[in-house]
Amino acid sequence: MSNFFNKLDEYRVTAVGENGGVSFTVEEMYEAFKVRMLAEARAELQNGLDTLSDDEIAEAALDCAVGFIQQTLGVETGDLAGQFFTGEDGDVVRDIFKRYIRAESHGEEI
Repeated sequence: MSNFFNKLDEYRVTAVGENGGVSFTVEEMYEAFKVRMLAEARAELQNGLDTLSDDEIAEAALDCAVGFIQQTLGVETGDLAGQFFTGEDGDVVRDIFKRYIRAESHGEEI
């Protein structure tokens, strides 16, 4: 089987266009594909982030903060966090995050 992969490494693909031909190894094509896919994923993620509401961003920020605390403390379930951040306590934290989001993104005063 290794002979197959050695031959594959040596294989070159030639693309001919209006300005002549370009030759790529399989590895070069794979690297170019990875770069393109990462760029597309990054653009898609940014587009998604641009469409999130302040409420959604605040909720995600709270989830990240709680997740970091749980991971640091070795907490295995989110039961307590679910109870703790339901109701007034959660609303206060979300409101703080939303004020910060508005200050950062909309230039509102703190």
